[in-house]
Amino acid sequence: MTSEPVLVFDRIDANRRNTVLLLALSALFVLPAAAYLTQYLILWLAAVILPLSTRVGDPRRLIPVAIGVTVFGGIFFPYLIYLRSASHLLRISGARPLEAGEGTELRRLVENLCIGSGLPVPQIRILDSPVPNALSTGLSPKDATVVVTRGLLESLDRRELEGVLAQELCQVGNNDVLLKSVLATLLGIMLAPFRAAGRLFRAAGGAGSSVRPVALGCLYVAAAYVVFGVGAMLVMAAVLGGLVGWIGVTSLLLFLGTPLICLMLYRAVSREREFLADANAVLLTRNPGALVRALETVGAGIGRGPPVDPAIADLFFVDPRPTGSGVGRRLLSSHPPMRERIELLRRMGGPY
Repeated sequence: MTSEPVLVFDRIDANRRNTVLLLALSALFVLPAAAYLTQYLILWLAAVILPLSTRVGDPRRLIPVAIGVTVFGGIFFPYLIYLRSASHLLRISGARPLEAGEGTELRRLVENLCIGSGLPVPQIRILDSPVPNALSTGLSPKDATVVVTRGLLESLDRRELEGVLAQELCQVGNNDVLLKSVLATLLGIMLAPFRAAGRLFRAAGGAGSSVRPVALGCLYVAAAYVVFGVGAMLVMAAVLGGLVGWIGVTSLLLFLGTPLICLMLYRAVSREREFLADANAVLLTRNPGALVRALETVGAGIGRGPPVDPAIADLFFVDPRPTGSGVGRRLLSSHPPMRERIELLRRMGGPY
């Protein structure tokens, strides 16, 4: 029994609705967790600068200072990470600019696709890897970069290469890199305390005698501050009572579970954006069959090359990491299963 055909425009609308829904769910979990983190930092800063209260007279004057420092740090540092994310990802990819006279056909394909899509022509770089794949970076279409591997140029014909380039350019036009950078920054902030604790535990358990006491001391201090923060939240709940008093405790519980939930939602958004870029590429090239063949060729080479930095793995046309099976792997995967991508493209008009 054959599957019902799928209209490209219907698929695009469905992907956009799913993305909005997933982002709304992310906000439901991130905002309470961020509220707890903000409250905790304010209480911690207030405790640190409490000795200054003897100089200012009224300790309540220090509350705006603690709030200001927390808010400034919560806005400035994520914004700084956001600004540097694209250049950082491009640097760790190891891609190089095209040399003079190199990639003439590649340039022509990119320029023609940009004319058809109305996008500015991005920078083009080559990654000297035998494994066929591609990726795109850039926080806006004006400063975007498309990277293709040497293996991709050698493995695909012109139509297949055009399909891959169209998919990457559609991700640029859809601001997928911007969206993923923002979500990755939020996720990094949520995971930062847990990652720091993990590093301290590893240092305390396996480091040399000169480092272990320092790591143990840091763990002791961190544990003391965590106990202080939790205790302060419980005191607030007991003193204030009612709904307002228990907001801090509820935020704490959400904070503990938010990283995993946000990671799953982030991966789900990434999968939807891949589906969306596939559909947009079909709309641009009018050749879903070429994109199907490109996916099959690129998918066959996964796992044969050197390990890829996890920071850029999510940006590739096909996830360069070997795929596994199981529900957990599916929920945490940044790309849809290859079988589903190919099946949808075939239902849009690709060959069987």
